[in-house]
Formats: sequence, structure tokens, C-alpha cells
Amino acid sequence: MRWNDVVDAVKPVAQTLVREKTRDMIEEHNLPAVFIGTVDWDILHLCMEAEYADVYLPGFYACQAYSYVKGHVPCG
Repeated sequence: MRWNDVVDAVKPVAQTLVREKTRDMIEEHNLPAVFIGTVDWDILHLCMEAEYADVYLPGFYACQAYSYVKGHVPCG
């Protein structure tokens, strides 16, 4: 598969997951749209690193995944 084909397949699933997992936090803290955009970007790229892990070892986004799994999110 080509990169964009993989993105097209993975993106809707990643976005659905992000919205489900962040809904309460967004409402509780009245977070801006840029927050969801950042989390979408991170999770999509984490998925892309995983997809191509057999070709190139995951790096930046895989490291960020540890924070997300523990319930932490980017801020600042």
C-alpha cells in the first residue's frame, strides 16, 4: 500500500477513537478545537509509525503513546 492509501484507511478509525476518548475531557475543560486537531495528528501518526514499523522503527509518536496510555495529553 502507498502512504496516502494507508492514511485514508486509518484516519477515520483513529479520529473516531480520539473523539470517543477525549469527549468528556473536552467538555469538562472547554478545550479549543486545536486540542482535538493535535491529538488527531498524534494518534494518526502513531498509527502510521506502527504500520511501517517493519521498514523503519517507530520513534517520536510511539514515545508519545506512553503518555496517552497513562491518560496524559499534550498541553501548552
